[in-house]
Amino acid sequence: MKIYKKLLLVALAAVAFTACKDDDDDYAVNKSTFTGTVTSGGFSLDGVTVNTVSYEENKKTDITFKQVTFNEKMPKVDMTINGFSYTVNDGDTLLTASDIKITDVYTMTSGEGKITKDGIVVSATIKVMGKEVEFDFEGRR
Repeated sequence: MKIYKKLLLVALAAVAFTACKDDDDDYAVNKSTFTGTVTSGGFSLDGVTVNTVSYEENKKTDITFKQVTFNEKMPKVDMTINGFSYTVNDGDTLLTASDIKITDVYTMTSGEGKITKDGIVVSATIKVMGKEVEFDFEGRR
């Protein structure tokens, strides 16, 4: 009888560990990839890839810009902005954010955007080493 109880406990523990989810991506509602253009002042960069991940649990969207720059002198970097708040309205995802620290050097002071079935538009102001840089991104799926 004791052996059966031990086997049952081991089986229940195995089921419990299997059911646990440690990876945040497991909770993602929607993942999308877009390709488009970043503009900042008179500068533009085509062919920028953007990945988005939206989470139902906290109503947040993370946006990663791959190899992006905002002027000729700035090196291209991968930049992830975590924590855009989102709402869904008529099938479109509306994004808003403010005061998000991206890295030690970059802080997004404000941002907004919209994800539709066809594409994405994001406008943001980033503070880079004390200077504010405004940029827009428009991309298609």
